[in-house]
Amino acid sequence: MARKPEDRTPLDRDEANSLLISCLVNRGIQFERAMGLVNEMKRRTGCDDTIKMFTELTTEMVEWHMFADYAAVDNEGKPLPSLHRYRYMAEYCCLASRKIERDYSGDIRRVWRDEPTGSELMRRVCEFKGVGAKCGGLFVRLVVLSHGVRLWDTYAGMDVSPDVHVARCMKRLGLVPEDATPQDVVNRARELSPYAPVEWEGLWLHAVEGPCSADARCDSCGLLRVCPSRRL
Repeated sequence: MARKPEDRTPLDRDEANSLLISCLVNRGIQFERAMGLVNEMKRRTGCDDTIKMFTELTTEMVEWHMFADYAAVDNEGKPLPSLHRYRYMAEYCCLASRKIERDYSGDIRRVWRDEPTGSELMRRVCEFKGVGAKCGGLFVRLVVLSHGVRLWDTYAGMDVSPDVHVARCMKRLGLVPEDATPQDVVNRARELSPYAPVEWEGLWLHAVEGPCSADARCDSCGLLRVCPSRRL
């Protein structure tokens, strides 16, 4: 996710709008699939503008394009696959697009135009229905670390994602208790790295792809010497 400052590419209007919708639908499906959902919707509808697509179509029409149980077919007559697992995501996409149109003149980039703090940007993003700490945090991290959006407090206001993978790692490392809430995970990261809590996001990859997966491989873990949960 993070890129070198010189490699961070600014987002144009539609790219920024698409990114928010993509982060919004990133639940219950793979990240790559969520990031491709908007582009596939554009292909199916023939509309190349994200906000126009989700505001001019009714929620029912968005559902028709997102799900395959209406016998929708492609140009070759083959059934179109469902783009998501959850039907309510169609409503969230429409509501988010209407809010962008209404509150930000169709351009979500206006939400960070005044270079807010990380926590303020997070608060604004979480005003969208369906956006919580995980989704909002993902969006903030992407626009800052990959696309060069400037925050008043740089990285100090960027929190770690309190998802199950990061929480599992923190619990095994003894950084939070076993009954820790998502907010406990965020607060602990703030304590450990007050100038950049987002540094602890690396635990996500460690948990998903590394030794601290659900089937722990402690003997190959680089954190073994400091982990009270080691299994040797």
